[in-house]
Amino acid sequence: MTKVRMEWTMDEFFDNGGTTSFIDRLCASLGIHASTVKVVGVSSGSVVVDYEITPSADEPLSMAQIQARQTEQFATGALDLGAPILDVSGSMGSVVENGVTTAEGFKAVILVPSAANAGDQIWVSWIEPFMWEALQIVAVDVPADIFYNGLYGGLAWVWHELAYEVEEMARQAEIDRAHEEHVPNVAPQEGDEEPVFEGDDGNTGTINDEDDTGGL
Repeated sequence: MTKVRMEWTMDEFFDNGGTTSFIDRLCASLGIHASTVKVVGVSSGSVVVDYEITPSADEPLSMAQIQARQTEQFATGALDLGAPILDVSGSMGSVVENGVTTAEGFKAVILVPSAANAGDQIWVSWIEPFMWEALQIVAVDVPADIFYNGLYGGLAWVWHELAYEVEEMARQAEIDRAHEEHVPNVAPQEGDEEPVFEGDDGNTGTINDEDDTGGL
């Protein structure tokens, strides 16, 4: 059993085809055979229609499939019954209340704005989006920013340190190569053989004063 309250007067409901049009619209929206729907009662306040959907040999969909489709269309505002839908409830629980989606598993949506759901409008349109955005920032954006900035900073530090180490290794290699190529001059030590220079016979030449003819 399902109960639907619509924003209509009784006169408007019956002037627009009454229960026959109600069944036609419901079946057209759900895509089911008219033989599956039976209106149990219609009452005022605004207009409340009680109906039930029963198995039919003409309907290929199962009852579970029909109920799931019906809940989805009521919850998303896709089902057209000719007037704004204010309340929907039944064996599937509360689906719409005061023009606001309340079905389990569906996002709250203001289907029919009214004074009765003014508080819900503020919550759904302002507070809830703000809270979700704040949660997104705190739980996702900030940690992600910290992670990526930390990763970038860490990689930059590693690269800087690696470049420094490579530079130091190159400098040390240059120093080592210079040391290998350099032959130091060592002063002779006691006991070392006296070096002999080419063209030197070991004799020291002298100047004889008698042979010196260059005097004045």
